[in-house]
Amino acid sequence: MLFRSADGADGIEIAEGKELTLKSTNTDIALTTVAGVDNGVGEDITIQIVQSGGGGGEVTIAAVSTDMNDVVITAPTINLQGDITTELDPGTDAGDTSDDDAASIDLNGAVVIDGATRTLTSGNGTIDFSSTVNSKAGEGRGLTIVSGSGAVGFNGAIGTATTGGAGTLGALTVNSADGNSGNITFGTSADIGTATAAGASSITVGNGDTVTLAINGAEYFTTGNQEYEANNITISGTNPDFHASADTSHIKFIDGAAGDIVLADAANLTVQTNNGLIDIEPQIKGTAEGDKTSVTLSSSGSGGTGTIVLDNTGGAVIGTDIGDISLTGGTITVSHDIESAAGAIDIDGAFVLNKSNGTITVTTGTTGAGNIDFDSTIRATTAAGNAESLTIINGSGTVGIGGIIGGGTKPLKALNIAASAATDTGAVTIKQIGADASTAGATTVTIGHTGNALSSITFSGSVYTS
Repeated sequence: MLFRSADGADGIEIAEGKELTLKSTNTDIALTTVAGVDNGVGEDITIQIVQSGGGGGEVTIAAVSTDMNDVVITAPTINLQGDITTELDPGTDAGDTSDDDAASIDLNGAVVIDGATRTLTSGNGTIDFSSTVNSKAGEGRGLTIVSGSGAVGFNGAIGTATTGGAGTLGALTVNSADGNSGNITFGTSADIGTATAAGASSITVGNGDTVTLAINGAEYFTTGNQEYEANNITISGTNPDFHASADTSHIKFIDGAAGDIVLADAANLTVQTNNGLIDIEPQIKGTAEGDKTSVTLSSSGSGGTGTIVLDNTGGAVIGTDIGDISLTGGTITVSHDIESAAGAIDIDGAFVLNKSNGTITVTTGTTGAGNIDFDSTIRATTAAGNAESLTIINGSGTVGIGGIIGGGTKPLKALNIAASAATDTGAVTIKQIGADASTAGATTVTIGHTGNALSSITFSGSVYTS
């Protein structure tokens, strides 16, 4: 079924307020442009390829625009060769939006982005993909979604096709502009890429007005940058892995309001870049009273120069039913506490405290046996009287600090190791405090406490200046 004028330039115009339905059985349907009547009541279009016997058939459609309301396409394959724009139909009372007819886009079938980056814009209606989304093989086409207050849902794998060449998308952008408040959901099958191959060149999802971003898949692999922003972010896939492979590409989780990143019980989180920034503003939390989830952040590729910034100021940057924590980077800067529920904490990289005149606590709990290890330096951000303090609580686990504490021009205000609880009994090993015999590493240093003694304190270096 083919709709095209003799010169191929014209498409279908749907009369005002009408609904057009095109239906075939196992047979392709191809259209050039589809439009409604400008400034009229929105029109609807439904395209369906009914499956019978062996099934089959593709819908190929170019631009859909001009006062269109709902667009529904159902077919095994849907080739998008143009943008789709739908428009809300206002109700009878301009001052009351309750009877407005939001305009939706519903694509039921494997979507292929063809010819260029395509933009889908709804009039505050839902935009839903029931199946996979890929670029035409080898083209690397991007996809932009704009839904206003309408929800966006992805339910199939993205950028993973391999037939005839890679189906990797270019840039995937979903509601990145302020004012688009609709919830965004990546379903359990909506991985972007695989564990070993990128599904998009970059990912930009959400903005400061997005209410909830639900990420329920396992793999989010790009070559370039990834940015996620919403008031609330939930991550529920099994062992989700966010991976930006190109050198210095960054991954950011940005908090639009007061929300957190909440990990489901099976969502042991991994975020990895190749010498690129990892910046996480919300708190990373496990599910309260649930199984402990691990957190692994690594910004060190072959050069080992990447940076991790955990800059939540309203509570622990990592905490609440979190097990093992591993942070690896050239520099790791934190603005609040790191709390493990008896899991190990392993910090590989220069550790920087960023809480002016405040105390940052790194703890595995007073009754746990989780070890705490720093393989590099520890220093404050703020100099002089407003320097940060560090408290380490280790229970029966060990503490190892393999670099200089407070070296250079940014000594700590107070250093307390196994000093906050009489239940801290694990062995402590410290290499050095202060740059040299005349340069203090902290104003005060306390190791151990009254009550139960530490199993041992080992000074493995030669300089300990406060």
